[in-house]
Amino acid sequence: MKTANSGIKSDMKKSKISRGKQRSAARMASIQGLYAWEMSGCSVADILDNFSQKGVSAQWEGGYAPAEEALFSDLVRGVTDHKARLDTMLDSVLSSNRRMENMDCLLQVILRTAAYELIYRDDIDVSLSISEYLSVTAAFYFGQEPALVHGILDQLRGAIAKTNLAN
Repeated sequence: MKTANSGIKSDMKKSKISRGKQRSAARMASIQGLYAWEMSGCSVADILDNFSQKGVSAQWEGGYAPAEEALFSDLVRGVTDHKARLDTMLDSVLSSNRRMENMDCLLQVILRTAAYELIYRDDIDVSLSISEYLSVTAAFYFGQEPALVHGILDQLRGAIAKTNLAN
């Protein structure tokens, strides 16, 4: 399993890492931080402090990359602040035999984080964001979960588009 690191490798230069890679690392680190939050019962502040003290980074595509800390923090805070609404939105696009509460914890965290980004962040490319969360899912799961996440996020994208057109 890929892991977040609370310290950036000394030989890693942030300036040499593209913003896209830093944002990818922020997504991966936020998934790991939110999973730790769900499993441990720690406060959000403790999770953010733990990851931020030495610099947020995540193992991603063959090496550690420093995470864009603003995105990491926003994803962690946003998911925790809007958890109930995110679950409601996700449940609305799930098939009748699936519910968020019945999925394993890591899958819930991935879906909530992706949903938060799709719903609340207008500075992202939706297709790119979905692709990133499929990569995150594939880093943890080797079965049908990436396809499941893809289907759910496509349904959510459609629901968001309908809502935006109605407003």
